[in-house]
Amino acid sequence: MLTHRLIYISNKAPNLVAEDISSILESARISNQNNGVTGMLIVTRKMFIQALEGEEEAVRAVFSKIKKDPRHSDIRVIVDAKAPARAFPIWSMGFSEQSEEILRGQAASLGIMSKDETYNALNTEPSIATSLLAKLSAADGSFLFNPT
Repeated sequence: MLTHRLIYISNKAPNLVAEDISSILESARISNQNNGVTGMLIVTRKMFIQALEGEEEAVRAVFSKIKKDPRHSDIRVIVDAKAPARAFPIWSMGFSEQSEEILRGQAASLGIMSKDETYNALNTEPSIATSLLAKLSAADGSFLFNPT
């Protein structure tokens, strides 16, 4: 059965602290579970990369709320399309905090060699964004923290 996938990147507000990220995760997991949405959130020092999956109407409703959140800016949708299956089917919101170095390393493993190439590829190649999220989620065990 087809699902809808939306992936975006955004700039993290510079004043965010760990408690803010915990709050984002807590509310996302509750909202997503109530709406049948699954996904993955990657946080770096400067940005968010997030995938949302589920019925299109539910994904769009969740994303509509996300766009209004002042804890990030410059939201860029990089994937907004049907997908054959969910890439993150068991997580109401999986989570991994990554360094820019890990982000670049995982991108390099996909054949993207520089920071500029990473951001360009994220913006222009939907399959790269999905692959990078999957690789980052598996890069360490941090995403296993309370995955539902």
